[in-house]
Parts: sequence; C-alpha cells; structure tokens
Amino acid sequence: MSQVHPHTPSAAGPVAVLRDDAEALAAARALAAEFAAGASARDRERRLPWDEVERFSRSGLWGISVPKAYGGAGVSSVTLAEVVSILAAADSSLAHIPQNHYYALEVLRVGASEAQQRLFYGLALQGQRFGNALAEIG
Repeated sequence: MSQVHPHTPSAAGPVAVLRDDAEALAAARALAAEFAAGASARDRERRLPWDEVERFSRSGLWGISVPKAYGGAGVSSVTLAEVVSILAAADSSLAHIPQNHYYALEVLRVGASEAQQRLFYGLALQGQRFGNALAEIG
C-alpha cells in the first residue's frame, strides 16, 4: 500500500492548473513575493522549505511544461526560464528544487510512449513531483 508523505500536494490541498505563459508568469511573480519574505530567515536558520515547496507545487508551476495536448500550459522554454529566474530572484534555493522535475517532463516529451505521457503528465498536473532517477534515452 502506498503512503502519502505529509509534505505532498495531494495531502495539502488542490493544485492549480495553469493554462498559458501569461498565467505561469503571473503565478511566479505572486509566489516570488511570498518566498522573498522568508528567504533570508530560512537560509540563516538552515530551515528546510517544506511549506514553501508545498505552496510551489500547488501553485501549478511544476506542471507548466506539460504539453497543452495533455492538459498543461505547454509554456515556451523562454517562459520556463523566466519563471525560474523570477523565483530565483526571490529565493534561489527554492528555484533550484524543480530542476530535475522539469527535466523528467522533457524526457517524457521526447522519449515516452503515449500511455506513459498520459500517465505521468496527469500525475504532474495533480502536483506530483518527479526526481532524477531516470535512464538516458537509447
């Protein structure tokens, strides 16, 4: 039986589904304002940002590179980079966290079957976070 970690989006509430580049940028700006307020204290106190990662996941920003055909925003690479830049200006530690998640979504785009894309993109839009345990294509 699977267990939900207390710090997962499914345990914390609904996850936004952003629809386009403009919504992604607006969400990043709003989240950056929240993150900036406590960034120095988190660093100084060496406090892990569990609540902030939760908020980040629920914001819908972790699903912005899911293609439109699978229900995501399908943002451009430029927008994805801008979102990360906006968040990094507020809290560079938090902005770095989804790097492997975004890479996993790209691996799905270029090398997964239709069934895998449907499954994993759906999970991403539900707020699931992916790590870096994956194989290289070929």
